[in-house]
Parts: sequence; C-alpha cells; structure tokens
Amino acid sequence: MGIIIVPFLFITLIAFIVAIIFLYKPLVKKEIKPKNFLLGTSITIAIYAMIFLNYKSSENAYALGTFFMFPFFMILIPFVLGMILKIINQPITQAISNSILISVIVSGVFMVVLYKYTFGIIEYLGLIKHY
Repeated sequence: MGIIIVPFLFITLIAFIVAIIFLYKPLVKKEIKPKNFLLGTSITIAIYAMIFLNYKSSENAYALGTFFMFPFFMILIPFVLGMILKIINQPITQAISNSILISVIVSGVFMVVLYKYTFGIIEYLGLIKHY
C-alpha cells in the first residue's frame, strides 16, 4: 500500500508548495485581505468538520483511509478548484481563488501540526480498523 500512499502524499506536497508560490505575488502586492485569511481558515474548518463527523458517525474505518481522505478533501480538491478560478482571471475569481489557496496552506499546516487529529483520528476516536 505504501507504493500508492507515498506518491499520493508527494502529489499533495507539490500542490501545497504550488499554492504557496501562487500566493506569494498577491501577498507581496497586498491583494490579500484579512477576510481572505478568515474565509480560507473557515473553509479548512468546514472541510475538517465534515470529515470528522463522517468518522465520528462510523463504527469502523479503513486503517489507511485517513492518508487518502484528508489530503484529497483538504488539499487536492481545493487546490484544483483554486487553480481553475485562478485561470479564469476575473477580479472576483482571483479573490475566491486566493481564499481557497489559503485554505490549502492552512490545511497542510494543520495536518502536520495536529497529526493526532488528522492522520491519527481513527485511534483518537477509538474506531475499529479494517485492513
């Protein structure tokens, strides 16, 4: 299974780094406002809450599911959406894209710093693991 997880996490890491690179220019130009940070953080919290409630309502879980679910829903999907909005290149889509890419960065930091509550959520909630 490691042959699948490692490339998947590597792609997630690349998306995280690209999000940082794409936000550098707007950050330097002061195009990113505090409301973008608030919206980006809110997106991260909302996605995490939905995943948490999904696990909380389950009686059992796939042991390696967290290594796919959290990166996919918290980083990859928002990253792709943010990049699509970035390509459209309208002022409103740029602002939304910046908020979504901030969400990707906050999610990446969140997943590393609070490892126990993301990748270790199955143990934290005491769910039965399936392999």
